[in-house]
Amino acid sequence: MGVSTSYRESRLAAKVETLEKEKDDLVGNFTNIIRCLRAEVDKLKQEKAEMKTKLKELTTVNSNLRQQILEEKSMSGRKAPPEPIDDGELLSLGLSLVGFGPSRQKVRNELKLRRWRAHYGIAPKAVFKLMEDMKKYQAQPFNLLHLLMSIGWLKMYETEELLSGRWGLSEQTCRETVRDYQARIQSLKPRKISFSGLSRNCEFCPVDTVHIRCFEFRCDPSNKWYSMVSNHMVRKPPSIDDCVFLRGGSKDAPKATWDRSALYFHVPSWVKLVGDSAYDSQPDKVTPTLGSHAPETKKLFARMKSMQETFFKRCKDFNVLTNGFRHGTCTEDKLAKIKLAFESVAVLLAYDFENGHPLFEV
Repeated sequence: MGVSTSYRESRLAAKVETLEKEKDDLVGNFTNIIRCLRAEVDKLKQEKAEMKTKLKELTTVNSNLRQQILEEKSMSGRKAPPEPIDDGELLSLGLSLVGFGPSRQKVRNELKLRRWRAHYGIAPKAVFKLMEDMKKYQAQPFNLLHLLMSIGWLKMYETEELLSGRWGLSEQTCRETVRDYQARIQSLKPRKISFSGLSRNCEFCPVDTVHIRCFEFRCDPSNKWYSMVSNHMVRKPPSIDDCVFLRGGSKDAPKATWDRSALYFHVPSWVKLVGDSAYDSQPDKVTPTLGSHAPETKKLFARMKSMQETFFKRCKDFNVLTNGFRHGTCTEDKLAKIKLAFESVAVLLAYDFENGHPLFEV
């Protein structure tokens, strides 16, 4: 009886040991399974995050494609007529783009030109010549609609939201396009505005400075930007002597340190500039009207100064130079953007002067 009990106990102990071992194996297997499942869950979470990122990218691409399709549809009726076109066809196209369709163009030519200038600032003939030169001298693809939109922006100085509504393009496309075509117009400055080819019979040229209204220079707050004349913040600090802009440096500084890009170093040797009393300190380049001058000389100088003021008036017919200039992230950027706008307008006016709209009648 004792042997039988001992045998049973040993069998039970062996069975318990076996069960404990199986239990440990099952716990180990279960732990491994949980670890694998957690790894799979982490992997699925990562894949889900990647899928979300890809979905976001695809959504953006799809949105851009939809925008492009909408822009193409909106511009489908605004394609330029087949080349070549003349300034008459350009006049018709430009008016149709700003709301004067064929039925509204059955008016006298004078009214059509007034409507054109109200939107573009210079004559169709001038824009046509500008278009030809951009195609001739610039390697970038040319788009007439983009050029007209950019000239219209300089003339009317609309916000990008208004441009987007008028031209059927996104705000970003309008912003980037106007910036690009401004720079392309400005790049023609050396060809259109220089003393090269000036006749030696031209003995005098007018000179003056002008104030350009702009928003406050927040990164450089100072009363040096304030004009008592226009009662606004201006591009050219009124506190700086006009002669500093002419010669590119202070008269107290050595001439060798003056900015060589200044007007002083580009005026032909046979030309004398005519200015007001602000230029008295630069008699080697500028002569003001003096009491000792003959009446004929005074009259000539008065007409030349009037011509300069007429040019400034023509510049300020463009709202970008009349309304408070609102662009620029810092002082340097604001000044650079004002320079870009002013020189672009000056180039446009140079084309206008040569194509039927001079400063004055001769």
